[in-house]
Amino acid sequence: MGQLRYSIIVPVYNKEEYIAPCMDSLLLQMNESDEIILVDDGSADSSGKICDEYAAKHSNVKVIHQANSGVSRARNKGIKASEGQYLLFIDCDDTVDDGLLEEASVLMQNSLMMIFGMSFDYYKDERLIRNEILSYTSDCRYTKKQLEAAFLELFETNSLSSACNKVFLGDIIRRHQIEFNEKMYLYEDLDYVLRYLSYAEDDSVIEIVKHPYYHYRLSAAQANVNSRISDLSRLISNMNELKKGFAMFEKTSVSKDITETKYAEIYLDLLYHHLISSSKLKQSVETILSKAKIDETGIKFEGNRKVLYECIQNKNAAGLEKYIRQRRLKRQIRQTVKKLIGK
Repeated sequence: MGQLRYSIIVPVYNKEEYIAPCMDSLLLQMNESDEIILVDDGSADSSGKICDEYAAKHSNVKVIHQANSGVSRARNKGIKASEGQYLLFIDCDDTVDDGLLEEASVLMQNSLMMIFGMSFDYYKDERLIRNEILSYTSDCRYTKKQLEAAFLELFETNSLSSACNKVFLGDIIRRHQIEFNEKMYLYEDLDYVLRYLSYAEDDSVIEIVKHPYYHYRLSAAQANVNSRISDLSRLISNMNELKKGFAMFEKTSVSKDITETKYAEIYLDLLYHHLISSSKLKQSVETILSKAKIDETGIKFEGNRKVLYECIQNKNAAGLEKYIRQRRLKRQIRQTVKKLIGK
């Protein structure tokens, strides 16, 4: 047999109840020239055992067990073990629609990447209560050189931010040893995508498919970002790493003004959410003003971004603290009114 067609890398951690739906959605559309690489990231439940059971039943399923080290290291181990011409990254509690691999087999024959839509499926008590579709406006294609004109729209439609809604060329990943940044825990997928694109030729083709093939499972608890950004020092360190990915990308693809603006927007939004929920506001403000570095940009921000950006640039601790307290008060008033109306 020649080179495998697809290597589908699935990191697994304490998701015993969701592995079967994920695997079934993949195995349904695979053939003998495809492989799934399950990387058990030191699960404490029966996830590792379930992975071994799938490998025992299916010759094209591999299992790697590692001590708990995080999703990025799990993916990187999967990359090193992969043999496929094309690589996909799927989370073990998510599913994909039938037809994904078939369409990718056609579109990826002469392409750098395929990007497809995502459905964010919200569950409560194991019942789907709503879904939110994020996908590009239409089926289309761009060359890497054309990315600058479409960059902001691609970003806003989630077409760049995730590694899970893409098909990558294994040759580029292996030749340039592109790995997920294990120092990051936020936007590590975006960082990976930007670095992958930075190695491509200008005439490389990116195929975009509107259909939401990927179903991303969410609960109300997962939707709350504040718990992930409570550690301000870790957040700032994470954003310093992301800036390196943007810097690589802008050298080959998109102007500095566009990349710095998008980076600043991400950073400002995360800092705002941290400040709103911080139990030590004064300390957080001081840390942000001394350690958070956001370059000047030609784009004028609005709303929360504008205030944070100006306070950071001007080292205005009092102004920033006052603004956050005002925003907290307004939020509390809205919540109180909402409760009263609900009664």
